[in-house]
Amino acid sequence: MPILSTKLQIPPLRPDLVRRRRLLDPLATNLRQGRKLTVVSAPAGFGKTTLVTKWLAEEERPAAWVSLDENDNELYRFWRYVIHALQRIDRSIGEAILVSFDVAHPNAEAIVSTLINDLMHAPHFNDGSGPAILVLDDYHLIENIEIHDSLNFLLDNQLSQLHIVITTRADPPLNLARRRARMLLTEIRAGDLRFSAAEAAIFLNQTMQLDLSVDEIRALERRTEGWPVGLQLAALSLRDQPNRHEFIDLLAGDDRYIGDYLMEEVIHHQPAEIEEFLIKSSILGRLNGSLCAAVTGIAESQALLERLERDNLFVAPLDRRRQWFRYHRLFADLLRRQLHRQMDAATIADLHQRASQWYEVNDFAEEAIQHAIAAADPGRAADLIEKFALSMRCERGIAIPRAWMQTLPANLYRERPMLAAIYAESLMYLPEMSALAEAGHWLDEADAALLRTLDREAEARQIRGYIAALRSTLAIHRGDSHDQILPHVEEAIALLPDNGWAQGKRAVMMLNRGVTFLFMGRSAEAERALNDAIAYSRRIGSHFAQIMAVYSQYILYRGRGDLSMAAQICQSLLDELRDEADRIPAIGALWLSLASIQFEWNQLEAAQQNLTRGLATIPLSGEYGIEMNGYVTLARVHVAREEHEEAQRALAQFRRVWQGVSKLLGEDYSTLIQIRIWQGRAIGAADFESFKQWADSAELPSQPTDGALLGSARRGYTRLIGLASVRLRQHRAGERVDLTPILSILTRQREQSKSAGWFSQVIEIAILEAMLWQSLGQAETAQQALEMALRYATPVGYVRTFVEEGEPMRQLLESAEEYTRFPDAVRRLLNAFPVQTAALSPSRRPALIEPLNDREEEILRLLAQKRSRQEIAEALILSINTVKWHINNLYAKLGVDKRGAAVARAVELGIL
Repeated sequence: MPILSTKLQIPPLRPDLVRRRRLLDPLATNLRQGRKLTVVSAPAGFGKTTLVTKWLAEEERPAAWVSLDENDNELYRFWRYVIHALQRIDRSIGEAILVSFDVAHPNAEAIVSTLINDLMHAPHFNDGSGPAILVLDDYHLIENIEIHDSLNFLLDNQLSQLHIVITTRADPPLNLARRRARMLLTEIRAGDLRFSAAEAAIFLNQTMQLDLSVDEIRALERRTEGWPVGLQLAALSLRDQPNRHEFIDLLAGDDRYIGDYLMEEVIHHQPAEIEEFLIKSSILGRLNGSLCAAVTGIAESQALLERLERDNLFVAPLDRRRQWFRYHRLFADLLRRQLHRQMDAATIADLHQRASQWYEVNDFAEEAIQHAIAAADPGRAADLIEKFALSMRCERGIAIPRAWMQTLPANLYRERPMLAAIYAESLMYLPEMSALAEAGHWLDEADAALLRTLDREAEARQIRGYIAALRSTLAIHRGDSHDQILPHVEEAIALLPDNGWAQGKRAVMMLNRGVTFLFMGRSAEAERALNDAIAYSRRIGSHFAQIMAVYSQYILYRGRGDLSMAAQICQSLLDELRDEADRIPAIGALWLSLASIQFEWNQLEAAQQNLTRGLATIPLSGEYGIEMNGYVTLARVHVAREEHEEAQRALAQFRRVWQGVSKLLGEDYSTLIQIRIWQGRAIGAADFESFKQWADSAELPSQPTDGALLGSARRGYTRLIGLASVRLRQHRAGERVDLTPILSILTRQREQSKSAGWFSQVIEIAILEAMLWQSLGQAETAQQALEMALRYATPVGYVRTFVEEGEPMRQLLESAEEYTRFPDAVRRLLNAFPVQTAALSPSRRPALIEPLNDREEEILRLLAQKRSRQEIAEALILSINTVKWHINNLYAKLGVDKRGAAVARAVELGIL
């Protein structure tokens, strides 16, 4: 999307402005006191923008400015302009965010979180000079609640490096009461902005050079109630009044009509040429000489604009070179009212047509379309949409406002296949399921129109390819089977040309082909398709498609158990894109993938570093599944380090992201992940009880899945592993659980996964089988299962999958040292277990769900001394929450829920 730089210009100041010290001083003082938000709220014409502009000039600190308009009511457009404004202070701000808008659909929290991180590290925001200032001018034009929420999130997490100023005609929904109570808010309102009698005198006699008497000034100030624009309008009218006193007396009528009366007085007192210019150019939001000449037919338009500014006739320059201008909004409204009074519909439509043509020639796509619609010329609007829509693509499909497209008559869509397809795509990203059905309808219309109207084979072929690509996207959104999706993908690849806008769509379709094969469990075809997608994406420079294809390859190699190859492809692309990494949000997928492998290899420090980088970047890509998996790995790292509070925080982040995709993954997926994280580890009694409740409601599959790495087959496999893990824990706790059906289906699933070549699953299942047989007292069978796991895991360096099984696995590995064919691997695995777990007394093990660690034994002794939780926290220099965590864990291990029962059970077991 092109950026209109004039929206980012701080309006130039007139040298003869009234200096309003009573307003400027509090603004400066409150800024230095650390208040984070200034709201200047008043009706039109109260000088809000002028005051803030004057303040910025006096502050002499870095400032960014965004002049908002009605078109900015879209989340990504709004933040795109904010980021470009901030980049005028520091170019390092928001580069990754801007890239993400072109390739993904990050949520508002991801955008703002990344922006905050950028501000934290940007040199020009951290030079010690105090906060920079961001001005959002005319914020009342923003009605999108998503934008309000995102700005609230920024304000709630705002750093000291940034102060935000909002000018508005109405109070924004930004929790002002809370910010006011916390002394974080500065407010300037209409009552503050009204001119006092002294300020009115300076303005009327010095700025406007009227030489009025004290009584006349007071009368005007009373009549206008200090309304700045009212005084300005009165001053303009007074210049040509033979009887000033009589004119001032006329202002004694109903104040609601003063504005209209004065506007008409100003307009009608201008020379005919200027009045015509004012009225005709009122259809434009922003003005420059060339544009105004095209619309009004007045060749000297640039000179007229400069003259209007000199005469203070409600025209403000938008840049320092005075190439672009705008009318005061209230003045523009009244000019447009005059336009509709004086000119017929055909004349007004002709003005809009001229504007549309100028904007088209100068590549202002949105404005060209908007004026074509305003000219009631749907044919031209349709031409422009077809011309510009695919080059105006944004993160949620087509950037053309859907409301504009809905103004076009239905017969145009039925006559124009490309237009119908573009409209269908714009519907696919609406949250309502009914929109998908409507999108399907318009794709059918596009197909029908294609058969009726196009005889140019090359153009028809390209449109058919575009329609096929949209059908594949629609099928994915509807949750169709991958057997239904694949034909659309293949058709799109075959038909889309290797040039122009179609290249990007073709790259995504090639990626989707590989991913579809992965969903279907067709690994060899997936590998070939992904290699093709990587080569093509690299050739056309589509980093997003290239990264996501490599990530899909990582899933493939990881599923095969080939950790080294999975790590190699991720690291190779990271090296290739090193210089551009900060601008590519999707690159977080590679860091997170590498971190997952490093975690499996027990390289916890390296894993944590890559997790930090990946989780800071990936939210902007819109790849929520990858972000979710990153938090799972982070939680496992914290559990491995016995950092349980940090693990819970990572889990909370996982659940936050999971909420957005829970319908796709299933409501029990969060429980399954938590079972995986706490596998073989200390959990609270409440958590273990919830796991058992889930297991009691789950149905044991009668047949193994086909072993696919993605989709429903993968979810079915994950549920099987989760169910087996919970039943194992119950059996160890002495509950009566029949493990035979689980062992039977696990054996068949292992063989199915082995046949499909998914050796990561073979390793995981074999380990779980070993744990189950061990719990049943079948030592020899348990050792056989362990040996199988070692055979596949040893060459590729699996560690954490073994260690996460905890003390029972350590025991099994110790006994395996005597006979295994992999003694070196066994010793490496044993060395990876925490020291305190290996050092526990064997005599205690059988009676516990899990043995107590050193910290839990320490807390148990203090509980026996009847110490309170607070006293325990102080004695051990821990937080009260950490103490509660350990107490819950030891209660769960001892199978009790009260202090007295815990002490009694510990005495019984010889622990105390």
